Formats: sequence, structure tokens, C-alpha cells
Amino acid sequence: MGAIAVIAIIAIITIKIMINAKSAKDSHGYFIDMGIAAMVIGQTLINVGMCLRLLPVIGITLPFFSAGGSSNLAVYLAIGLVMSVYRQSKKAEEYAFSPANVIKFT
Repeated sequence: MGAIAVIAIIAIITIKIMINAKSAKDSHGYFIDMGIAAMVIGQTLINVGMCLRLLPVIGITLPFFSAGGSSNLAVYLAIGLVMSVYRQSKKAEEYAFSPANVIKFT
């Protein structure tokens, strides 16, 4: 049950990253998010394959769960990039539709 829950959590995070990619305002944000989603999916598949003895053990950690120093740092920096793309897409959306931007009082 725990393994299924871990895989479900990683799947939900990856789906949210892909949804964020679809709502990105430019192609750079889209490619950043899709690349990070591919990174998380790849690391998860390789780690699960190693645990099931379907793939050779090469030392790739499970994102968000395994205790790897530089790997965890890379994953958390990547999630920071995803959050930046999300913030920029929301900021552009708010700026475009804000009534204050239609009529500026100065």
C-alpha cells in the first residue's frame, strides 16, 4: 500500500507539472516544465525498475523520497523553476485582465 501511495503521489505531482506546462504563456516555460516532468518520470521509472530487479542498479534516487544530497538539490531546484513558470503565467494573466491596467489612476 505504501509503494502504491508513493507512486501515486509522484504521478499527481508530475500531472500537475504537465498542467502547468499547458498553461505557460510562452514556449520557454512549456519546455522547462515538460523537461522537468520528463526528468521526474525518468528517475521514478528507473528507480522502480531497479527495486523490482528489472533494470541494473545504477544509483538513481527516487525523487522527493530518497536521501541523495545533490539529487535532492536538483529536484528541488527544478520544482522551483516549475513554480517560477506558474507564477509568471499567473502574473501575466492577472496583468492582462486587471481592471486597474485598463484605467490607470495617477
